[in-house]
Amino acid sequence: MTEQGRTIEPFSHVVFCQTYPGECDAANRHQSVEWTPMRAAELQSVNRLVNDRITPKNDSRDDVWTLSPRSGDCEDYAVTKRHLLIRNGWPPSALRLAIGYTQRGEGHLVLAVRTGDGDVILDNETNTIRNWRDARLDWREIQSSGNPRVWHKV
Repeated sequence: MTEQGRTIEPFSHVVFCQTYPGECDAANRHQSVEWTPMRAAELQSVNRLVNDRITPKNDSRDDVWTLSPRSGDCEDYAVTKRHLLIRNGWPPSALRLAIGYTQRGEGHLVLAVRTGDGDVILDNETNTIRNWRDARLDWREIQSSGNPRVWHKV
């Protein structure tokens, strides 16, 4: 996924960064991870774990992004996956939140992982890790790999 011109970050992300400032520290460099069977297995494990632990619940009226809630929507899944991977030693600059629109026209937040073989997507709607081109989303915005508080058009 290629970062285009800068755009305004989602307001709910601004509030998330105020609530969880450590989640939004600048990464200071653009980094990817090598795509290995071990890395793929870890992504699969975290994706499935978070998808199983959070009960789906739409909070569109009061869109608050929360780490590890009992129930939540796509944003809660994505930030929780990013948090767990960073805690497991993954470089923050390789883990970017991305916004796309579903075929139903709904906004949807996922976690994009930058690998040497291209970006892969962790999505709460599937336990399958997919290449970003196969995610069936109309991409709109993505976090900067250098600074998670900055967002770009895709």
